[in-house]
Amino acid sequence: MKIGNIVGRYAVQLCRTFCAAAVVAMLVASFVHAAQRDNQTENLQKEIKEPGVKAEPRGTLTVEVMMIESVNGKEGRPVAGATVHILGGEEPRDTNEKGRVRFSKVPTGPLSFDVIITKVATCKISGVTVSEGDQVVAVQVDKSQEGKCTRLK
Repeated sequence: MKIGNIVGRYAVQLCRTFCAAAVVAMLVASFVHAAQRDNQTENLQKEIKEPGVKAEPRGTLTVEVMMIESVNGKEGRPVAGATVHILGGEEPRDTNEKGRVRFSKVPTGPLSFDVIITKVATCKISGVTVSEGDQVVAVQVDKSQEGKCTRLK
């Protein structure tokens, strides 16, 4: 066997080994780069949603809707199915069987909301100041006075 052939075989074998190592290194680098890119994309999406600003304080607002009929002098009864809509906020929601509806993660500060009781009253409650934590606002609707609404607390 000639020396040139032996050197040629070793050179080919050496080239295959280095090529295989280079391919593995490129694959690893590709996976690392993809993971870094995914992490950067996730961070960028977070910044877009909340651009470097500290999260705005939020609170929880529960609205209780009660109906009274002055003619009978009865105490208020809960109104199930009344619609409460925070103006400029979340989608309207209906009260439960206890006349309550709860909104969580409401920005703190002053707000207004509408209370709609079909065929009885539509009223606007203004000047409600939401603070961090839980807050309850009770609204009394007087059916005998054409649906007059009063904020109780």
